[in-house]
Amino acid sequence: MSKGKVALCLPGGGSRGYSTVGYLKAMVDLGIDYDFISGTSVGAINGAIFHQEGNTDLLEKLWSEIKASDIYSLNLLGAVNPFTKKRAVLSSRPLRKTIDKYLDYSKVKANPKPCYVNTTDYTNWQPLTLDIREMPVKDDMVSFILASASIPMAFDPVPWGKSWLYDGGMVMNTSVQDCIRKGADTIIVLRPVLPQKGKPINSIIDAFSLSMSIPQEYVMDRELITVELINQVQEASPDLHHVEVVVVQPPVPPSWDILDFSFGGKARQAILEDAYNLAYPILKRAFT
Repeated sequence: MSKGKVALCLPGGGSRGYSTVGYLKAMVDLGIDYDFISGTSVGAINGAIFHQEGNTDLLEKLWSEIKASDIYSLNLLGAVNPFTKKRAVLSSRPLRKTIDKYLDYSKVKANPKPCYVNTTDYTNWQPLTLDIREMPVKDDMVSFILASASIPMAFDPVPWGKSWLYDGGMVMNTSVQDCIRKGADTIIVLRPVLPQKGKPINSIIDAFSLSMSIPQEYVMDRELITVELINQVQEASPDLHHVEVVVVQPPVPPSWDILDFSFGGKARQAILEDAYNLAYPILKRAFT
C-alpha cells in the first residue's frame, strides 16, 4: 500500500466540505495514512480537526450539529457605514468560536506530521502557507485557520503581523503544486465538487456563494490540469520524479450553495454516506 510520501490535500468549498468528512472516513477505514496535510478554507478546518484525532468522530459530531449561526452573523450596518473599517456583510465571529470549540491545540501540536494551512495575503495577493503546529499559542492557530476561510467581501480579513489574510482559495485552493514542492510522491485530493451553474440569485447570500464558488473551482481546475501536464512530461522522461494524484470528487454539483448550512434540506447522514460510498472504491483502487 506504500505510495511514497503521501500528501492529503483538502480544498475549500464552504458547507460542501461536509462531503470531505465522508471521504476521510473511507480513507481511515481503508487504513490509508498520510505524511502531511494541506488544507484550504473549510479544508483547513476539517484538516486540523482530523489531524488532531486521527479519525472522523469529532468531525462527524461537528457537521451533524452545525448551523448557519455557528458560521456567520449578519453585519449589514458595517457594510454600508462609511465611518467603519468593518465593511464585510457577514461577521466571522461565530466561525471563530466554532473553530476554537472543536480545535484541540495540544493535540495538533503533538502530532509529528505537518498540518499546513493556506491563506491569501491581502497586501500582495500571494499565498501564505504555514504549519499550524508551529503556532506559539492557540489564538494564533485559530486566527490562521479562520483567515483561510475568510471569503473576501463576505468576511473581513484577519490581521496577521503587518499583513491581512483572506481565504486561501483565492489563489491556491488545492495547493497541489505546493505539495509537490514539499516532496509528495502521491497527492490525495478530496474535492467537495463543482459549483452549480445557472442557478438564480435570490439573495445576497446566493450572490456571495456564486461569486466565490466559481473562481475557487477555476483555480482548482487550473491546478489539477497543471499536475496532469507535469505527469505527461514525466512519463516521457522516466528519470524525472513522478507524482501520482488521486482525486475524489462527485460527478455532479451538490444541491446546496457554499453558505447553506441547511444543505438544501438533504439529510445529513445521507450526505455522509454518499460521500463515503463514492470515495471508498476510488481510494481502494489507488492504494491496494
